[in-house]
Amino acid sequence: FCVQKNQRLCIDSIYKMAQLSNSLDIYLLISGKRDMKIFPSLEVLSKDINSSMDSLRIDISPPVASTPYGLISTYDSFNFFFLTSLWEGTPKVVVEAMARGLIVIAPRLGGLHHTIINNYNGFLYSNYDPLSISSLLLDIVSIPPEQLLDISQNAIETSSRYTVEAQQLILNQAIDSCQ
Repeated sequence: FCVQKNQRLCIDSIYKMAQLSNSLDIYLLISGKRDMKIFPSLEVLSKDINSSMDSLRIDISPPVASTPYGLISTYDSFNFFFLTSLWEGTPKVVVEAMARGLIVIAPRLGGLHHTIINNYNGFLYSNYDPLSISSLLLDIVSIPPEQLLDISQNAIETSSRYTVEAQQLILNQAIDSCQ
């Protein structure tokens, strides 16, 4: 829970999404290291939302990656991975989520646009306004299931470019081209 990860935007966007849709049941898990300057306000906000809405449940947990496969096994309980960071390169968690078939929704920043191809293997957004993001999220969840499955499969395929073996091959080719 730190400024960079922008969890407040995540909560605000999901809350607005839940307000706009009466037909969705939403479970949001926010996990990360706790910055005690930010965590208390996020905890209070999530408790307030949980007590006021039946269709939305927010859990804020410490990092679940305390074991090598902690976060990876958690992915299997979800359909989407929503990243709200203010700055990133190409975070490993995005590739991990894609490898597990999650559909990633992330900001268009850093190297993310090299990994996520909008509407093909995930979704990118540019506007950090919670209402705009909630509208995008509603559009995404109303995509037909067979199309979402295609996007999920494309995400899995894309993630294979980021294996250690694939990256080693690229590195070896770059080195060989210099000789």
